[in-house]
Amino acid sequence: MDFRNTESPKDTLRRWRTTILDSSLTVAAILSLPAITVIIIDAFSAPDHWPVGVAFCILELFLIVLAVGRRLAPSVRATGLLLVGYAAAIINLTQSGLVGVAPLYLLAL
Repeated sequence: MDFRNTESPKDTLRRWRTTILDSSLTVAAILSLPAITVIIIDAFSAPDHWPVGVAFCILELFLIVLAVGRRLAPSVRATGLLLVGYAAAIINLTQSGLVGVAPLYLLAL
């Protein structure tokens, strides 16, 4: 048996990074769906929350596009993931101030 790897280290790392990015985007898109559902239900019950609900729905759609759009360059998809995270943190920061979870989002990013 021949166990020699004919792939260059650069190609191996690129493939590995792309696999991790694909998995991370898929998990993020799936795990954020319940939160979006709660935000939409809240927006229906309180009309003043519509702008926040629409903003988060747009961010969720963008996240789903990043997860599904595997033909996009990995650097574009990774930057998009960071931008979605920062945008969600800023929206939370405008809604709850420094006492909410937004500072934790920003710290994590």
